[in-house]
Amino acid sequence: MSNHLGVVSSSRNLNLYFTSPSSMKRSTFGRKVDRGIHICMRKDCSADSSERDADTSGRESRSQRETMEPLWLRAAVSGVTEVLRVFATESRSSLAPSTATEKATVAIEDILDGLREDYARAYFLTGEFLESIYTEDCIFADPTIQFSGRDLYKRNLKLLVPFFEDPSLTLDSIDQVEKGGSRFIETAWKLRVYLKLPWRPFIYVDGRTKYNLNDENKIVEHIESWNVTGLEAVGQIFKPSERAFWKQS
Repeated sequence: MSNHLGVVSSSRNLNLYFTSPSSMKRSTFGRKVDRGIHICMRKDCSADSSERDADTSGRESRSQRETMEPLWLRAAVSGVTEVLRVFATESRSSLAPSTATEKATVAIEDILDGLREDYARAYFLTGEFLESIYTEDCIFADPTIQFSGRDLYKRNLKLLVPFFEDPSLTLDSIDQVEKGGSRFIETAWKLRVYLKLPWRPFIYVDGRTKYNLNDENKIVEHIESWNVTGLEAVGQIFKPSERAFWKQS
């Protein structure tokens, strides 16, 4: 069976195509589908191809940036936390693992009361919270970092405490939710704090925290979401406030 060479021309195009019987197949609708080689000799063909390639490359680059940005941001936040840990001046005893006695099962009302008390003492900003309502390997996550370990969470909070000035954490709401067979508690809150840096940056975040519970009503996941992106939140650290030393009279 012979091969076929075809030419299709128009005012703008000259298309050559080369096919062989083996390159022809039938579609599911019974129509022959050409799988041959096509050569475009249109004057603007290469330009169109370049534009398509550039557009595809641009989309891929944007997608890569969107994927990579959280990765490098989380790596940076983790690095800063590790530096603070190395240079922390607090005693080892203050950061020692919890030895509190834990109940096998906790009543949901106790969880709610415990969280209200934690917010009253601004636990995000003091590192003081009721540890017994969390599992030891609880997962903690926010837009900039994720890790597991209740004791590690407390340690990380404690490392930041010396850098806080006029900290404020306001609980706006707290709700018990049952959805799709899962049970969790969700809170809405406002965090405001100055950092003890020469330019006194002001950190302000409105957020929500989802506390996922296990069968014993212990918190197994502590997941924060914010009204700003992780990058925007970190950017607040570099913005001088009205308390910056050069603005003081």
